Amino acid sequence: MLKPIGTEYKIDSDKKLGDDGKTSNVYEGVIIKTGEQVAIKVLSSDQHDDIFTRKENNALDLDHENIIKILDVHISKDITIKNFIVMELIPEFAPGKRTLRHLLDNPLSVDEALSIVEGIGQALNYTHSKDILHRDIKPSNILFKIQNNKKIPILIDFGLSKKLSEKSGSTTTSTHGTSQYKAPEQWAEWKGGSEFSGQEMDIYALAAIFFEMVAGQPAFLGITNGEIQQAHFNQVERPTLFKYNYELGKIFDHVLKKALAFHPKNRYTDVTTFITKLKEAYSSANDKNLVLLKENITALEHKNKITEDGIKIYQQKIELMQQKSIKFVKLWFILFFISWLSAMVIQFLPNNSQISDILYGFLIIFTLSSWGCVYLTYRKLIILLLGGDNV
Repeated sequence: MLKPIGTEYKIDSDKKLGDDGKTSNVYEGVIIKTGEQVAIKVLSSDQHDDIFTRKENNALDLDHENIIKILDVHISKDITIKNFIVMELIPEFAPGKRTLRHLLDNPLSVDEALSIVEGIGQALNYTHSKDILHRDIKPSNILFKIQNNKKIPILIDFGLSKKLSEKSGSTTTSTHGTSQYKAPEQWAEWKGGSEFSGQEMDIYALAAIFFEMVAGQPAFLGITNGEIQQAHFNQVERPTLFKYNYELGKIFDHVLKKALAFHPKNRYTDVTTFITKLKEAYSSANDKNLVLLKENITALEHKNKITEDGIKIYQQKIELMQQKSIKFVKLWFILFFISWLSAMVIQFLPNNSQISDILYGFLIIFTLSSWGCVYLTYRKLIILLLGGDNV
């Protein structure tokens, strides 16, 4: 049921889109004047204007295709009135599926993972250029807008954002954030100083998301927050894709090692460089695979050429064999005929005559010769079948 919130909007409390479990809930709503559907994020009763003013207002003037459009921020100093933020409504990209978290049941293809990271990377590059640090990059803060049958990643929730130019003591630590994606300098236990721009923590989270998309497992594992924190603070054993996919490890581990470095001074200093390195690594691997494929094709073509030449030679041998066989058959027929004729003549000659003895001699010679022709014919054929060249 739609209920008024403020003077310009109505909210449908039965259509809850999401929540962060502590500070806010998001519902479907409408603009009363136009009837346009929107998403309305309502601040919980124990939070008030400071968070919205200082955090959500950071995103009010942002205009980028990969960032949620903030339409209005309602701030009241009256603690009995709930504050809220009005955003564009992005429909589910599939039934029950709205965020990147819903895609991570299985590893994504490298192409899809790169497309998502590049889109969010462009959003972060834009926000950083506007002096805004997001500080809560995670799968549930990435929605998808469908355009031309493509999923366009959309960055949401600037509730933990801060100005890059802000200085709060000697560090930029915060107890807020999501454990699996929170850089070491965001933990209260951080003692590493603040001699860095701050962009490194957003790069760190984005790298952790890319790792999870292609590996199918989070970069930093643990059952409790304490165990996950220990994984982040382990300076010896950093996340490696080799553990899950050897080929992906060869391609991306050198890039992720720098992006997920323990200390921010050892990471990439801007998102564009990180994205470029990822794409270069993947492109280089594809080029190597293409060269290998071309080499394999060339070898196969050479093998086929050898086979074709072999067939031609074999056919030539058969033709030559046929020609020689015909000659041998003709010779055998002549010798056989002479032998037969000699045998017929002998029958009519007196026994022990000189002519009879001569014809007997011819008969034996011609008979042996004819069978010799048969032997030579079959010998040539056997040599040919065994691959011999002497035909």
